[in-house]
Amino acid sequence: MTVSNRKDADDTDPQGDQGQDFDLRIYLDTVLSWWKEILLLACLAAAAAAVGVLLQESVSPTKYEAVSDIVTVRLVSQVALDERMVIAGDTTSDANSVMRRREAMNKLVKSGVVAEAVVAELGNLLTEVERNPNALLEMVEVESPSTPDGRTPSDIIRIHVVAGDPDKAAAIANSWAKHFIE
Repeated sequence: MTVSNRKDADDTDPQGDQGQDFDLRIYLDTVLSWWKEILLLACLAAAAAAVGVLLQESVSPTKYEAVSDIVTVRLVSQVALDERMVIAGDTTSDANSVMRRREAMNKLVKSGVVAEAVVAELGNLLTEVERNPNALLEMVEVESPSTPDGRTPSDIIRIHVVAGDPDKAAAIANSWAKHFIE
């Protein structure tokens, strides 16, 4: 006796194809019969991923970042003609002056003069390539983070230095800040 799921044209099923059962045992039996191969493929994929990560780490050296912050202050002039007459004023009172001052300070931080002073101070710590002020400038990024409310830039100049050695990155960032302030 054979059982067939084939329907003849005259057979009518009131539920249509929705009445047929879906048997998951076929798929479960297939997975269970191939469990060793599936486990082997998963282990091979994990091993290949681990080898890929190790190769990437060995090819690309680790980079370290150091940050140095400089707080800028507003310029205030005070003229005392007599103890009864003192004239004080903020020379950067309007918003445009403040923005121009911030932009100028950010551009001055990343100048060749500062780079040359850092090279002169840290000469032995730097490699031959890094002793070139232009190459040293490539390692340095400057930004002005936003104020806590996020509406305007803060009065902080943040110097980021990326190097292959954490001590070297910190020394360059600190020296850069020091020479910019001077």
